[in-house]
Amino acid sequence: MKRYKTMLASTVIAGLLLSAFPLLPGHAPAYAASQAEIEKEMKEMEERFQQAFKKLDSKIIEQATQALQKFDPGQEVKLVSITGESGVGADKGEWTLTSGQGHHVKVDKQTGEIKGLSANRTYKFEESDKALQAEIQEKWGLLELKGEFTPPNFISYTKDDRGLETFSFSGGETEDDDYYGNIDPKTKKVSSMGKLTTSDQVDQKIVTAAEEAMKKLPGASKLRKQAHVSLYDYNQFNKTIDFQDQAGSRVGIGNSSGKLRSVTYDKLLNKFYAPKDVQKAFAKPYYTKEKAINAAKPMAKKHFDLDLTGYEVKVKHWEYTFTKKGRPTVTAYINEKGQFWEMRVMQ
Repeated sequence: MKRYKTMLASTVIAGLLLSAFPLLPGHAPAYAASQAEIEKEMKEMEERFQQAFKKLDSKIIEQATQALQKFDPGQEVKLVSITGESGVGADKGEWTLTSGQGHHVKVDKQTGEIKGLSANRTYKFEESDKALQAEIQEKWGLLELKGEFTPPNFISYTKDDRGLETFSFSGGETEDDDYYGNIDPKTKKVSSMGKLTTSDQVDQKIVTAAEEAMKKLPGASKLRKQAHVSLYDYNQFNKTIDFQDQAGSRVGIGNSSGKLRSVTYDKLLNKFYAPKDVQKAFAKPYYTKEKAINAAKPMAKKHFDLDLTGYEVKVKHWEYTFTKKGRPTVTAYINEKGQFWEMRVMQ
């Protein structure tokens, strides 16, 4: 469990130092501070935040409390502290307030204007629904991990006012059996699950297939040793081994077939999108159905040797799904320039 304690401590530190509002994944800058320096900085920051909260206008606290209560009516909200500050230097214009019970709200320091809301719950495995417990255990078995089932260390549900909703879990007593997964918030079914491993623990035929597939990606470099064993629910669970190169591009190889299932041009995805941002940026389809096929054809042919001629197209914001009776289904995503940055093939 030591690794999880370290992970949680690192999360707290990153949240304080980066004022990370718990909405989107990101990359924290690396620095070589000692444990003593980190603890000292955390203590000083917590003291400053405590004093700032005491001095905060009561009207701002009340306004933020009411907004959170309306956002999450099922839980009583009482704001108790400040956990983050936006920007650096002269740009420190927002506080992140918290209830200490999973509620966070970003407010303008001066006006109290609400800039963002989020709420999250963290449960113990035994506190979750029995059907969900059985579902997680069943899908864990499909990963073919060594040893007996280890319950998740936590199950966490998070939502924010930008439309991002996640329901996830993570488990494992040691680094050798760590696993993680996502749950569909509506159906309470596991939608994906994965485990970090290394390429020397994977069938070498799959590693070779990944190396060959990676050569076709633009600017591709040598594969990293790490690999992900993943399960994706495309109507039925399929096991895929995902590899990444030094430049960040990725390929996924089907465990049973040994064939390429997905490619990702990491450099073409130059923005992280929240669901509402996706809806806004791609409210109007970038491509007509005919143009979408023509734009996706080169990528499908190059990597999967598929001809998309005669395929039907379904568009949802940045997601393009190509279907044809008797042929593999292709799902691909575009960036704001209309470039396809990821493509997946489902048999």
